[in-house]
Amino acid sequence: MAFRPGLSEISSVLDPLQSWNFSLLFPVIPGSSDTRDITYKVMSSSIPGTGIEQVSVESHGIKLNYAGRRTWTGNWACTIFETRVNSTRTRLINWMELARSWRNNSGSYKSQYGVTAELQLHDDIPNIARSVRIYGVWPQNVDDVNLDQQAAVINYNVQFSYDFSEEFEGEGN
Repeated sequence: MAFRPGLSEISSVLDPLQSWNFSLLFPVIPGSSDTRDITYKVMSSSIPGTGIEQVSVESHGIKLNYAGRRTWTGNWACTIFETRVNSTRTRLINWMELARSWRNNSGSYKSQYGVTAELQLHDDIPNIARSVRIYGVWPQNVDDVNLDQQAAVINYNVQFSYDFSEEFEGEGN
């Protein structure tokens, strides 16, 4: 039986989540006492990806595919803008230095540098429509920033490493 959606079906769909309507919270950043300004400075983020490995069984000319292990991409990106005191870059570089010091040829335990972040997606009210907790987060790479003669704000594309994420519906998570 064929089904073709019409106006009544399409208009019954709830309001969409919009890509600009989010907050990224770092309750803790190693070496920082107040992390609220990072939430205000995040210009863009991605929702961490996940997948399931495929396990195949081939026998007698037949191939069957089964669900294997659940995995996460392990990399997650966001863009954060800078202010005149350069606190964003300083905080990220200090966090990286804590994880693995190139000066001292030493590092820290992951329990000291890996944190939990929370990405909140808001509806128009704004209620939290979805919350994504991201575990074991640490900055893996801070991209180069090109300086030129254009009028533009300096921002940093940051690639974070993470272990896994969990998603929760609505308020009160």
